[in-house]
Amino acid sequence: MTKLAVYAAIMIPLFFASFLVPGVGGVLYTVFGLVFTSMYYAIDYVDWPASRRGLGVRDRAGLARTHLPVMLGFGLSVWVLVFVPFVNLFLIPAAVAGGTMLYLDLAKLGSVPE
Repeated sequence: MTKLAVYAAIMIPLFFASFLVPGVGGVLYTVFGLVFTSMYYAIDYVDWPASRRGLGVRDRAGLARTHLPVMLGFGLSVWVLVFVPFVNLFLIPAAVAGGTMLYLDLAKLGSVPE
């Protein structure tokens, strides 16, 4: 619930603020929304193995900041596949497995608890 509340607290005001500055507001909303949603997906799917090992929400956000390019790439790929019809039905289990594999690869590097 914390992740969803943070997502809504950031994206909803940003959506309404995008109407205040015509043209530029829409572009900023699109770019920031893409990056923020990609990070949300990355944190969400790495959440399961991380929470099993006792990492809190702040620790998972720190993990995302520490490994920003990898997490953004994973989250962006999940975000893109959500829009493909019928692929999105199989995406959730694959994304959970991918998030687990990503977490385990980061654990091999020694940057997260194994």
